[in-house]
Amino acid sequence: MLVASGHKLYFYSNSSRDDALSRIEIDFLIAKSKVSNKHNISPIEVKSSKNYTLTSLQKFRAKFAQRTRLCMAGGIRDIFLFKDPTLLLGSAAVLVVALILNLATGSFKLGFTGQPIAHTQWLWNFLGMGLVGYGSVLLGGCPLRQTILAGEGNSDSAVTVLGFLAGAAVSHNFGLASSGQGATTAGKIATLVGFAVITLIALAVMKKQARS
Repeated sequence: MLVASGHKLYFYSNSSRDDALSRIEIDFLIAKSKVSNKHNISPIEVKSSKNYTLTSLQKFRAKFAQRTRLCMAGGIRDIFLFKDPTLLLGSAAVLVVALILNLATGSFKLGFTGQPIAHTQWLWNFLGMGLVGYGSVLLGGCPLRQTILAGEGNSDSAVTVLGFLAGAAVSHNFGLASSGQGATTAGKIATLVGFAVITLIALAVMKKQARS
């Protein structure tokens, strides 16, 4: 199937006696046809039964993958798929430090009530963050991850971060941003329009990929 899809097949093996982490066998390494600055190689392990381990895949990921892209979704994925808490520990550290600083300065308030910019209109809280999540899936990473990738020199992510800044400027200067008093009418309309626009973009990309 891989060959029929146009992939060249590569096998990776390292039988190091000195470093247990380096003892790896990966069935297939699939390279991108065009090299970019992220995700150029995908390791593939083939298993023949339901009872299997992913030891080599975990070692390969630990040895070669970048592990500093603070991503909550990626951390939760790694906990369940690889039993690896590394990414999640980074996110947890951010939360713990923020909690300590808020407690130390007397700024901690549990819940949405009484927060400087939060409101208790649960539906629009949910839809707003749902729109962020929806867009992040299509971008291939959450806003924090895009910011970190931009710092690593990823031009696509740099454009995304500039889009964040432009979006924030538009939201605050044209009455779209919510406040402690609740979501604005313009903000609600913008949220619904955002869902529609992102869906149209996703469908257009899917149609283009189907043609190619």
